[in-house]
Amino acid sequence: MRLNVVDIIKGIAIIMIVNVHLISGQFFPIGGTFHVIAFFFTSGIIHGVNEKWKKMSVSTFFQQKITRLLYPFITLSICYICFHLLLNVIRGDLFFNIVIKDCLIQTITFRGIGTLWFLPILFIGEIVFFITKKNKISDWKIIVVGLSAIALSSYLNRKGVCGIQWYGNKTLYGLLVNNPTTIFLAGIIAFFFIEIGFITYKKIPNYFIKEVYSNKKMLHIVMICVISLMIDLFCLQFYEGDLHKLNIGNPFIYLICSFSGIIFVCTISIIIERFLRYIPSILLYFGKNSLIIMTTHTEYYINTITYVGISGLSSVLGFCVSNKLLSGVSLIIIMIIEIGIVYTINHSFLKYLYIMPKRK
Repeated sequence: MRLNVVDIIKGIAIIMIVNVHLISGQFFPIGGTFHVIAFFFTSGIIHGVNEKWKKMSVSTFFQQKITRLLYPFITLSICYICFHLLLNVIRGDLFFNIVIKDCLIQTITFRGIGTLWFLPILFIGEIVFFITKKNKISDWKIIVVGLSAIALSSYLNRKGVCGIQWYGNKTLYGLLVNNPTTIFLAGIIAFFFIEIGFITYKKIPNYFIKEVYSNKKMLHIVMICVISLMIDLFCLQFYEGDLHKLNIGNPFIYLICSFSGIIFVCTISIIIERFLRYIPSILLYFGKNSLIIMTTHTEYYINTITYVGISGLSSVLGFCVSNKLLSGVSLIIIMIIEIGIVYTINHSFLKYLYIMPKRK
């Protein structure tokens, strides 16, 4: 069973991911605190709704996640490498240059090329979540493990042991010790937010599955939405959190911003579904196809081409465009382009890059 609110959350989150990657700077000041962890959170909600995993063995669940997460990781990595090889031929560069070598290292070590880092991290989080649930480990113990991983990540990053200082290090020490440590800790943090989503759904399922809310409940949701937004905006100036590079600053601020961001995106999604007419359909479309948007908007230079095109056109026409306006227009154009890309992929053989073909 698909929940509209969950897909709307993912739709907003993927827009925020594109927003964060805009060359001219972010258009929306918020989003950086929840744009990635919202996907982990919604994964936990889905586990709470669909409990088929309870009947699965570890090997079956493992195979399912390999098919859904690591399969597209491998296929898309191959596509990115082939794309850059083609660019080398077109530009007359060295065929097997440093870019290709980096791509191969990033793929083999599961660091991931560009946004593909997300898939191995989610895979680790999903597997750890399943194992803990199968062994009936209490929610409180899981929360303690997650909080400890966040605190440890912050400490190790400050000490320069792993994280942003070491992530992607190509020395033998970096490849065998520091990069795997960084990836594992990021996976445990993903597992923590999956668990938070799971607990949230179990405690308040009606907020996600009822399409008609009472006026009293909606008033509570609006108030919570406003308060969480204010907290997020206030703490944003002190926030430092990049799960990709495990660049976590103050763990307390990281947690406040993460939870305020999650609460905001959940409540605003409920409000959008309840009161707006057309926007939910667009966000549902983005949410259901978020993986395609995530893995195409940067690595194939859509972001760059859009920026260069708009800034170049404004210069030719003699318009002075602020970075804020440039970011807003770029975001709209990129999302329109992504609609075309999503449609093309879903209606061609390219869909098998994301979904493993079923055996006859």
